[in-house]
Amino acid sequence: MAYYTDDMGFIASARPAPLLSLRIRATLRNWLTRFKATDELKTLPERYLHDIGVDRHDIAAAVDRAMSKLPVDEFRSRG
Repeated sequence: MAYYTDDMGFIASARPAPLLSLRIRATLRNWLTRFKATDELKTLPERYLHDIGVDRHDIAAAVDRAMSKLPVDEFRSRG
């Protein structure tokens, strides 16, 4: 494995650890999913929000609740 010295003088590997890389990807994917869902709900008119049972001020909490109920595989692309 190749090592290099970063800007601050610390020794680092050329590649991040695979597990860390997967955790970073999962965190970013979860954040992006949460951001998109929240953004979409914010663009809906009050009538549609009322139909699905969400108040405008509770959008973030509703997204958090919905995402906590999804299995981990649900965040992966189905494409």
